[in-house]
Amino acid sequence: MNLAERLKEEIPITSVLQDYNISVRQVSPTRGICRIRPTDKTPSCSVYLQKNTWYDYGMAKGGSVIDLCMFLEQCSPAQAMKILSQRYHIAGWKDPKVTQTSNRNHKEPDATKRTYSRPAEEKWLSSAQYQSIGIYAEANRMNQLFSEDRALYSSILKEQALPAVLEQYHGYLRNLYLDQQEIKRNPQNREMMQTLMQEAYDSYLACYKNLLYAAKGTNGLDFKKMRPDLGRDQEAVASGKKAFWTGGVSWQELKRQPGEQDRLTLPAAAYQILEREVSQENVRMLFDYCAFQQGDTVTLTVKAQNLPALRQIVQGVQAAQRAEENRITLSAPRRDAELLQGELQSGRFKLPFPCHITIAPGWQTAVLSLDKANQPEMERILEGIHAMQMHSDMVSDMKQSEMLNTGAEDVEL
Repeated sequence: MNLAERLKEEIPITSVLQDYNISVRQVSPTRGICRIRPTDKTPSCSVYLQKNTWYDYGMAKGGSVIDLCMFLEQCSPAQAMKILSQRYHIAGWKDPKVTQTSNRNHKEPDATKRTYSRPAEEKWLSSAQYQSIGIYAEANRMNQLFSEDRALYSSILKEQALPAVLEQYHGYLRNLYLDQQEIKRNPQNREMMQTLMQEAYDSYLACYKNLLYAAKGTNGLDFKKMRPDLGRDQEAVASGKKAFWTGGVSWQELKRQPGEQDRLTLPAAAYQILEREVSQENVRMLFDYCAFQQGDTVTLTVKAQNLPALRQIVQGVQAAQRAEENRITLSAPRRDAELLQGELQSGRFKLPFPCHITIAPGWQTAVLSLDKANQPEMERILEGIHAMQMHSDMVSDMKQSEMLNTGAEDVEL
């Protein structure tokens, strides 16, 4: 199979369109529509998903991914093949060889005077590929900068791309941890969680490959530690061998702030409560922090002057965690919960302990949250409420039956 055939077979046409920020709307299992011309007011380009081809009815032109690249880049077939092979990392492209006339009497020149000429290295990354690694400059400008000012190009990768990809790497590891925890809590969800972990890996791998391709030909960029390996990363996250950022500002941002740093560790479960309370604005963190998780332990790093305030916040969170561990949830029929809630709101009945009642729209079952110690008494109260409800229903049925009987007697008379 030659290079052209491989490009047509291995590169999804939807990926090429996405690289040029062209969205495809699927109208059937085998066809999508899109606009590939700026002057096109309505989508006139059909994308045939199974055949991996396209055809624009407005200009009567179509073909393969190579033809699409030729149209979008306004280039020759050879240039389109070069762009696609380099962009999608498909080996097989070879620059045309420079032929030289042979000369039998040709003498090898002095090594000290030998000169070399080779074609300038080029980049063919798309805007979508640069954006995936945190660079939002115009793709053509970045590709040109690689050839014209390699040092500036490298510094942009170092200052923008590496931190952005590192953040995505930590997000990928965090997703692995959370999905593994869900499997422990609910083993029946194993298959779904494994699918989610595979998707997280595939998404980050695509980002890492873009960084790898963008950094090719540069010096001083080390990101080998961010290379993904799903099996290895799952084991490392589960065993606590790998730490990952899980909240707050980045380590680099905290480090740039003046002052010494100090740390505080707490269980991951307690940190999750802290994170929830901060997001709901129940707890206000008036200073920056950086949170890294390793296994079931989270380390919070702050400036030393903020450590006492952090300790107070964490103590409150741990007290809330202990209270949560002592709480349970009970379910009750919606009608019973509504009756109980009505009695409480009217003041006719008072609970001797705190209880939160949740009645969701459309649900026939309500949820009651309370302390474990109060469970027996709450169950007795619910039994009494249910008995009241049954008695009320019975009285209502008897009245309705009497009315029907009275109506029947009137008809006979």
